[in-house]
Amino acid sequence: MKQERSRRTHELVLDAAAVEFAAHGYLGANVQRVAEHTGLTKGAVYGHFGSKDALAQALVTHLETSVEQLITQLETDRVPAVGLSAVREAALMLADELSSDVRSGAALRLTVEQSLSSTQEPPAFAALRAFVSGALRRAEHEGGHDLPTPLLAEFVLILLVGAYFIAPTAREGLSESVRSLWDILLAPASSRLSTSAADA
Repeated sequence: MKQERSRRTHELVLDAAAVEFAAHGYLGANVQRVAEHTGLTKGAVYGHFGSKDALAQALVTHLETSVEQLITQLETDRVPAVGLSAVREAALMLADELSSDVRSGAALRLTVEQSLSSTQEPPAFAALRAFVSGALRRAEHEGGHDLPTPLLAEFVLILLVGAYFIAPTAREGLSESVRSLWDILLAPASSRLSTSAADA
């Protein structure tokens, strides 16, 4: 019973920290506000997470795990996961995750902030890049597309990060934005030109 109560409190603190980090970033986040949001004392929060950095790292780890699970699911459903359709599905699934799960959204912000002061690519980004590159290389071998794989892998990361940061605070519309941008990318060039002419 005591262990279950401790587990629930642990999760409560993590959710409150996610809201705080998503709104204010690492530097602007305040552990006292996390405590107030949960109804705990600041000392009780530190009893579950020894520092502000430990809270942030727990969220970053959550995103890394989510990306790994997403990739595993795609590779299980699609054996092998091939081409732009698999990459599009990965981007849309991750966009859904970022818009619906405050922990993943906060972790993305923290991951981007951490990457600004590091020369190493964050594990979540590296895993996603590797999946995208692998799916596109397999499609190249099968004649599925002639687009540059490294640039497309970069595009997926830019698309997800950019869509997250320009979305409203509640991240409403993030999934729809990512889906629309992918549809533009995958549409035949003639279709894109026709649409542009019609909008002009």
